[in-house]
Amino acid sequence: MVNPTTVERESMTVVGLQTHYEGDESVFSELWAEFGERWDEFDGLAATDEAFGVVTDFDEDTTAFDYLAGVATTDVEAVPDDYVVVDVPGGQYSVFETTLGSFEADYDEVREEWLGESGFERRPGPEFERYGPAFDPEEPDSPYEYFLPVVAPT
Repeated sequence: MVNPTTVERESMTVVGLQTHYEGDESVFSELWAEFGERWDEFDGLAATDEAFGVVTDFDEDTTAFDYLAGVATTDVEAVPDDYVVVDVPGGQYSVFETTLGSFEADYDEVREEWLGESGFERRPGPEFERYGPAFDPEEPDSPYEYFLPVVAPT
């Protein structure tokens, strides 16, 4: 059982490389591989030692969405033209720890069970993954955090 916690987050600006998902999961590994190859470019922009995967423009009907692999930055002026900039609003988020191997099941459980039982509701805005310095993409059980924007029960 996934046990999300609810946290209040400050807004952040994430810069990186973006792809569009329409069912072919290979786009994620290709994007993260390119991100890794260009890490030196991102390292100078990073405000923290974390990487982020940001989901925007999710289409409920087709489940297609845009996905950005990047870093949080405070220096938008230094961002090269071929990078995408996404503003992630502050506010309340449901956060749960997951792994590459268990993400789909964990995500479904949070969206289909926890949200309904907790009284929280999904609010508009990007969802995002936070990968800390200990995350190992070669290890399917390496943990990372997933953030889902929510509104508290009234």
